[in-house]
Amino acid sequence: MSIQGRLPRGSTVIGSWTMEKNLSVFCANDDNPNGPLVNDLYLGSSIVSQGGAFCDWRNFEVPFTHEFKAAGSYPFPYGVEVGAVLQSYAGSPRVITWQPAQNLFPNNVRNKQETVALNTPGSLFYPRYNQLDLNFKKNFRTGRKTYSGQVDLFNALNGNAVFTRNNAIGASLGQVQSILQGRIVRLAFQMRF
Repeated sequence: MSIQGRLPRGSTVIGSWTMEKNLSVFCANDDNPNGPLVNDLYLGSSIVSQGGAFCDWRNFEVPFTHEFKAAGSYPFPYGVEVGAVLQSYAGSPRVITWQPAQNLFPNNVRNKQETVALNTPGSLFYPRYNQLDLNFKKNFRTGRKTYSGQVDLFNALNGNAVFTRNNAIGASLGQVQSILQGRIVRLAFQMRF
């Protein structure tokens, strides 16, 4: 059944839902029982163990992540258009790490810094976050020229979702490092001739 046929002329509604699961396998021939930590090739910002107990994510219950997006616009009389975009994203995976102190090794013998992942893959995520963007546009004509004035509100609800925290064991564990950018207003004017 088509929604488009039931909407007024000039209006649009589109939406999408994505479900995915990324299972990384980074088991290397490394004698390090913890496995060195590297960035995942697929997710980029996600950390995986290259070797060690957490190198094969197929052994853990990694959940599916879901993303939702919907967009629409509606024309009002007198050349006014209103549009909205709603996005809902799953939080990124989070890996808590620990770097053992030098004095924990026998005779203080260690030739490189070790970083150990403490939680299993798929067990810890940042919270889901939503973002609403709004658009208001007015079209008008003078002779052969067409003008439009526009106001855009990005992150209209001024959400402050946390994207990254300090994940290393220590005094600053959990300290927020980056958040969703606050509300932004953009004004635009366009002339066609």
